[in-house]
Amino acid sequence: MKSVMTINNVLEIMQKLPLQDREECVHIISRRIIEEKRKKLAMEIHKADGECRSGMSKQATVNEIMKEILS
Repeated sequence: MKSVMTINNVLEIMQKLPLQDREECVHIISRRIIEEKRKKLAMEIHKADGECRSGMSKQATVNEIMKEILS
């Protein structure tokens, strides 16, 4: 059977670490999240660039884009 790690488990384990180690964990996790978001954004930009170059995109005003997003 697979062991499931919950947020509570992680927090309990973290609480047992010295303060400096907990701060370092927070710093490492923050950097990893930022890097993951950066990679996702780069992939989205690459995809959008490909769509634009292949003629799959269309020109639109900000208002038209917002209308489409909010509908």
